[in-house]
Formats: sequence, structure tokens, C-alpha cells
Amino acid sequence: MRGTGTAPRVRTLVWRHGEDTYGHYAPVPPPGPAVLPDDATPAERALLAGRVVRAETHAEDGSDRGAVPYLVTRYRHIVLRTPDGPVVRPLETITSRLERCLPQPDPRVTHEIALAFGPRGQLLESARVAYPRIVPRQPGQEVLHVTLTRHLLSDVDGRTAGTDRFEVTGLAAPEPGEPFTPQTLAAALAGSRPAAFEDVPDHRSPRHRLIAATRVRYWDAAMRGPLPHGSAGRGLVHHVRRLAVTRGLLRAVFGEAVDDERMAALGYLVDGAGYWITGTGPRPPSGPLSSTMPQEAVVRDPLGRVLRAERPDGTVSTTDRHAWRRETWDAGDTVLSSRWYAARGAPDPVGPEPPGPGARAAWLSARHADTPATTHLDPLGRAVIAIADAGGVDQYATHTALDASGAVAAVTDPRGLTVLRRVNDLLGRELAAVDADAGVRITLPDAAGRAVERRDGEGAAIERAEPSVHTGPFPDGSELLRDHNGLSLRLGGRTLRLIEVLDRDPCGRPTRVRHLGGAEFTRFYNATGELVADGPVRYAHDALGRHVATMTPTAFFHRGYDPAGNTLVTASLEGTRFFHHEEDPETGDPLSNRLMAHSRPRDAAGVFSALFDYDGRGRTVRVPGARLAWDAADRLSLVDIADGRRVRHHYEGTALAATEVHHPGGRIDLIERRGDWSRAGGTVVLALVLDGHRLGHAIVRDGEVTVHHGPPPPDPATGLEFRDGRWLAPRLGRFLIPPYPWTGLVELSRDEPPGRPR
Repeated sequence: MRGTGTAPRVRTLVWRHGEDTYGHYAPVPPPGPAVLPDDATPAERALLAGRVVRAETHAEDGSDRGAVPYLVTRYRHIVLRTPDGPVVRPLETITSRLERCLPQPDPRVTHEIALAFGPRGQLLESARVAYPRIVPRQPGQEVLHVTLTRHLLSDVDGRTAGTDRFEVTGLAAPEPGEPFTPQTLAAALAGSRPAAFEDVPDHRSPRHRLIAATRVRYWDAAMRGPLPHGSAGRGLVHHVRRLAVTRGLLRAVFGEAVDDERMAALGYLVDGAGYWITGTGPRPPSGPLSSTMPQEAVVRDPLGRVLRAERPDGTVSTTDRHAWRRETWDAGDTVLSSRWYAARGAPDPVGPEPPGPGARAAWLSARHADTPATTHLDPLGRAVIAIADAGGVDQYATHTALDASGAVAAVTDPRGLTVLRRVNDLLGRELAAVDADAGVRITLPDAAGRAVERRDGEGAAIERAEPSVHTGPFPDGSELLRDHNGLSLRLGGRTLRLIEVLDRDPCGRPTRVRHLGGAEFTRFYNATGELVADGPVRYAHDALGRHVATMTPTAFFHRGYDPAGNTLVTASLEGTRFFHHEEDPETGDPLSNRLMAHSRPRDAAGVFSALFDYDGRGRTVRVPGARLAWDAADRLSLVDIADGRRVRHHYEGTALAATEVHHPGGRIDLIERRGDWSRAGGTVVLALVLDGHRLGHAIVRDGEVTVHHGPPPPDPATGLEFRDGRWLAPRLGRFLIPPYPWTGLVELSRDEPPGRPR
């Protein structure tokens, strides 16, 4: 069964009120005493008996870390007097995540504090605090996070009528290891001033701003409609509404272009506070349960998290968790100790390249071993810094700033460029964004979260093409048939087996393929699953999985990247090309991922003669030898080639339906397209893709079918490829609209037509 495997025995230690705390993990002190009335009676004191005051989670794995717990949770209670008698309520819960850190504990601590109670013991006000790291080692770990929640009650029986949640900034953090008490936190919050949601948080003085609000309405006695807010009736919930957009935020983003009437038409409930949605939002559609094959042997820690996963092919991935970071070791990082590597002869990674493709796959993987990805966490445990190890020398850090709801507010790439800034509403939905490549975009969502309007920085509409799947017949009534082991073509009353998968590896990837006509090709993969050999073609990848080389018996292609994945240099039999991306002319700092120029093999050193240009949305409008035009849905509509040809593309939704090539003499060539096939004149080209693997292509001409190794040729007029709804220039390593970088395989088995972006 998927998910099975051995795991260390879990040991959970629990201490209860009135018991000795002997044996607890000493670096985390005991909780404070319970709070009772000054004149507490024996009966009131007895209410605390058996209440948990401390819990520790350990793993008995025999290691030197066994004495250090993963998790320590401390509880403190309060006894309250109510008209119905005394009750016990949680006062404080302090959670210390140690993750068995050695040699010194460096816990990540969160703290939940009850600040006020109602007459019947209902919680009226509470706070959640995430404390800074004692010695911050990464940006973001020095921040004190405080959220304040106010609970609104109904007027009669105290049922929930709503909540308001605030982000509190500008508070001074207590001394390390000394958490707030309810009294000290309440005193600090008393001096906090309100701020608008759209205001930039001010950390110089205490401020609180509303970041979430809910309201509950109940049915009336006759079940005809909701009661006024604050009345609970019989306690049957009519609806729950959540605040999505404040009035100030709407004005800040849309100005006067969107008013109450427009928001009401979009399904929002409008009142003085702003614009609300009802219910809990859209849910994903339910469907049948599915299983994932092949199986993995999984080992989990005492908290249920995956520590180690071994796949059927013998590759292993592991996760090493610390309180403030997480290291992820994929199948390439752990390859040296894997069964997969041993089965391929365990070639020396510093030795020469082995001749056999299987041993070469292991050798390539071993050269990038021990390069795990590291994720650093903020005090709330959110991933804010992702570090990719590019081979033991270069480490690329991507910084993500999150807002109070956890939504992405900004992203800074490994070059130090802020590639994205976002303005989100109270539900975390994007309203406005500034993208270093794509420019400004403004999005207006309806109450269900669907974007009903998008505009760019100049106010022009950004349309969205609906996904389209071609289901029509193939030319001449032919039909492509798929099964687990191959592809067949039904053509003219006969059925031809185009592709037959003869063997698969334990992970289900095809390793031996037979084409129509009998030709067989073998395929080999590295430890992380990238294709490294396909028949006579060899590929290589870097430590980040990016394609860096393609080699055939007669040709080669190499490329290198910058930290953001942009191509910096390519080399082939034609020569070497260097790439230049947009940067500040004075400082040389990057401004975007837009390719501005690249050199040609005959250019003098420092000369970049192949030029590119873009519109305000970052769409490529000029490439060497051609100009490009786009429609409102970001679909390439026209390529005006310097030799006089004009190429027009037609679409059905996001799918490419036809291409017209207009020649200077008036001749028009039409290329029809239906998913994986295209037809020009009497010739049909069919891409042969099975389970996501590109296994070749077939050409049907005058009823004759031939199958060829490698993917089908690109667009014959421009040399571009249409992939996943976007146009790709493979040798440039980029798409023509953002996001640009593309690090996939580059094929060498075809000629380059005129007008190819180079």
C-alpha cells in the first residue's frame, strides 16, 4: 500500500495539573500556574484536576537526538465564575517547535493568549504571537508577528455573531525566551492605533489593521429569512459572510471606475464596511478516488510528515526538518547511496564519462549529488526563502514576502530583482500586480473569485481565452487510438501500430520503443527522471534539472543560464552566441527577464547584432528578421517576416486551429491543426505523445505512413513551437510572452527555416 514503511517509535509525554513535572525537557521551562479567583473554593480548584499542562513528542530512534523533542506544547488555564457556575477555559498555549535541534535548542515559538472573556466564559478577545528567532540568521526571522481576534456574540445566548481579525505591527518584542503574559500583551495593545487595510504597515509605533472579518446571520423562527445581525434565534445558521474588499482598498486600486452598483452586480453584499461574499467560497468538484502508481515506500516522522520515500526504481528522496529551515534531498541528491546507482555500476563521478548509456545516466546524476534545496521559514513557519544549490558552488536564493493572510505580496529573484509585487484583498486574491516582465495588471474578481475583468497599465483589456480541446476527426476520417503500450492509427480501413512501448522502467517510463517499420530505440533517464538518452541522441542537465547539452553523432548544442533561468550563452557547430537581458544602463543591475539582444557567431566581441523589442505587457514584438503582433488574449496573431511573407495564426480558445502563410506573389499556404496533428496540403504530421512522453512523429502522405524519431518539426515559416498555449523559441530558451525562461530539451534533428528567431 502506498505510504507504508517503517518509522521510529513515537513517545508522547504528558503532564497534568497537580502532577510533578519531573522528566520534562529542561531547556523549555514549565508553564505558569493556573489563574483562579483570589477566594477560590476547593470545588473550583478541583476543576483543574487532570488538565494537560505540558506535552512533548519524541522519537525513539536510538540517535543522539532522541532526548530532544520535536514539539513541546505548554498549557495554562483560568477558572472563571459564570451565572451557570465556575468553568475552566484555556488561557495560554505556547508551542515550541524544536525539531530535535542540537547542540543548542533553537525553537520556533508560537503563543496563543486569551485576553478577554464574556459573562458566560465565552472568548471575546484573543491574540496569536509568533516570536522572532533568538539569533536571526535569515531575513524575515527577526519579525514579531501578532494577530488580534475579536469575537462578536449574539445579544441573547452568546452565540457567535462574527469575528474581526487584526494584524498588529510596531510592538516591541519581549526578551528572548520571555514570552508575553496576558497582562503585558494587553498593555501593549492598549496603545495601538487603527490603520486602514490598504496602508503600508508601520513598524515604528503600534498599529492594528483589519485583515479579516466574518459575520454570521441566523434564520428567523418561521424560516423565512435571516434575523438581523446579532440575533441568533434558534441558532440555525442562515449564511456566513466574509469581508473581501474594503472601501478604501477598492478606491486605491480602481479609483472611481468601480462603484457599489458594479460590485453588487458582481455578487458582493455591500455595506458601509465594504464588500462581502457569502458562504465558504467555491469548492473543488468531487470525483472518484484514484490511486497513484507505481508505489513508494514512505517513512514518516512522529508528526506524520514524510522523512524518506523510496521509489520502485531504487531512487530515494528525503526531507530534513529543522525549526527554522527545511532541506529537501531529491533522488539526485541522494543518488550515491541508492540502489538505482549501485545497479548501474556506481561510476566514479570524478572519473571519465562511461560509454554505456545506463552507466552514463548514473554518472551524470552522481556529478550533482549532495545539492539539496533549502527552504528557510519565518516565525509563523511559512516558507520565505528558497535556496537552490546549482552544483555546490553557486546557490540561488529566491525571497518571497507574504502578507498577513499568507498570500504572496512580493517575489525577489536570485539576482536581487523584485520580479513581482502584488496587492491582494482580504481573501488573498490578487487585485493589482506589477510584474518586471509583464508590467502592470489590474484584476477585478466577482464574489465567486472569477476574474471578470483584467486590464494592463494603460487600461487596455486583457482577455482570457477559454481552454479548448479539439475532438474532431482526423483528416480523411482517420483516428488515433491510445492504449497503455502504444499508439495506433486507423486509416482507410486499416489500423497501423505507430508506436509500441516494449519495456518500461519500474516507475512506468518507456525505456524501449518500437516504431512502425521495426526500428527500435532505447531511452535512459537520470535519477530524477530527466531524459538523458533517446536512441542516438544524448542529453545533459545541470544540478537544477535545466537542459545544458544535446549531442548527436553529427551535431551538438550547449547552453548556460543566469540564476533566474535565462539563457546566457549557447554553442553549436554554427558558433557561440551570447545573450543580453534588460538592465540598468548605469548600474548594470537587472531590470527584467526580457532578452534585448544576442550576438551572432560572426559578431565582433561585445557586439550584439540580433535585436528584440517588447510591448507594455512584455510580449515580444520584434525578433531578428520579423515583427510580431498579438491579440487581446495574448495569442500570436501575425508574424511579418522581412522576406515579405506574412504568417497569420487562428485559434479556437487557447488551441491553435490554423496557420496561413501569405507569400509576396499572392500564394497562400494553409496549415490546419487539430491537437497533435497538422495538415499542409496533402501531408499530415502527427506528434506521437504517450503519457506525456514525446516518442516520435508520424508523416502521412498519399496514404503512406512513416514514423520518425524525435518530435515533429516546428512551424515551417517561423521555426517557433506552440506549446501549452504559448509560442516557444527553443534555441533561445524562452517563450515569447512572460514568463519567458524555458529550460527544456533542445532537438537537433531538423533544419532551421528562414525567419527563425535567433
